[in-house]
Amino acid sequence: MKKYIITILITISIAVTYIFQLQKETPNVMSDLLLENVDALARGEVDIPGVCAAISSEICILFDDGYFLTGVRVA
Repeated sequence: MKKYIITILITISIAVTYIFQLQKETPNVMSDLLLENVDALARGEVDIPGVCAAISSEICILFDDGYFLTGVRVA
């Protein structure tokens, strides 16, 4: 009976060691969505079509989403 218990424990420990070894060898692959998000953050999201000098409080550029820049357009 003692031999069976020892054999079972050794088999379980070998199986657990093998599973952990397999998990350790698999590469940590980032998903495509995560890579696209990193790329989008690196590029930025707003393309400013001109340069505004902040010397007045008038609206210089009005974007489609409602955001605006104040000042005088210089370029």
